[in-house]
Amino acid sequence: MIDHVGITVTDLEKSKVFYSRALAPLGYELLREMLSDTAEAAGFGVPPKPDFWVATGNPSSTPDHVAFRATSRALFDRKGLVVLSRFF
Repeated sequence: MIDHVGITVTDLEKSKVFYSRALAPLGYELLREMLSDTAEAAGFGVPPKPDFWVATGNPSSTPDHVAFRATSRALFDRKGLVVLSRFF
């Protein structure tokens, strides 16, 4: 069982907005933010625990792949595509 996963992003503020909107139909919320001398991170999840993290840094040249399970395709099609269309 996987406890949590993280990806690296170049713009944490934009990523927080994007993932807050994109993951909301799945019940995810921004639950935690962490600051250190070397990085900033934001944790998303279904309360009470974040299981998807985004952190500042230099993203890998190979793409990351993370998939989220939805209760139905219709749930994502209705809400998720509207959110994604605003970013692309």
